[in-house]
Amino acid sequence: MPVIAPRILGALLDGVVSAHANYHSVTLEKLPRMADFARWVVAAEAGLGWQRGTFIAAYEAHRQSVERDAMDRDPVARLIPTIPDLGSSSEWSGSPTALLRLLVALSDEAQWRAPEWPKAPNALSAHLRRVVPVLRANGYEVTTDRTSTERKVTIRRAASSSSSSPSSAGPTAKIQPDTTSTGDERDGDDDV
Repeated sequence: MPVIAPRILGALLDGVVSAHANYHSVTLEKLPRMADFARWVVAAEAGLGWQRGTFIAAYEAHRQSVERDAMDRDPVARLIPTIPDLGSSSEWSGSPTALLRLLVALSDEAQWRAPEWPKAPNALSAHLRRVVPVLRANGYEVTTDRTSTERKVTIRRAASSSSSSPSSAGPTAKIQPDTTSTGDERDGDDDV
């Protein structure tokens, strides 16, 4: 380890120098979460020996993997794609009670007896509100409507999954050439 430590430090410092030189010329077409962090890493790509776009591609692939995993881990969300009407009409609509009964029928006893399983229609509605972002990221929209006489849950399958649609493709980055600098001169802006 002591033999390679200086090389590791040198490589990291190359990344820092590159990030500092390129930061102000990086533009992200679509801002991801932690946008400032993403901008710094994109600016450091050249100094780290990475091809342009490497970080954003890895970041987006990881984000999509996390969204799929979150859906797979949630006892209710993982059953949404198995609702029969979503396959034929791309929409299911009914009361929270009807949805709870349907989900129980689609699950096995171990699932609906688990402590995290919603036991009542109002608990199911609350659970669905919590997992709306996970469902949306996986191509499903959940809406609720309440009138004085009834409550209604509508689940729609999007035309295409968010992980493959071009409109929700991950952020992309560009590094604009800095036309104000002639190379090694500093612009006096040392805010790293």
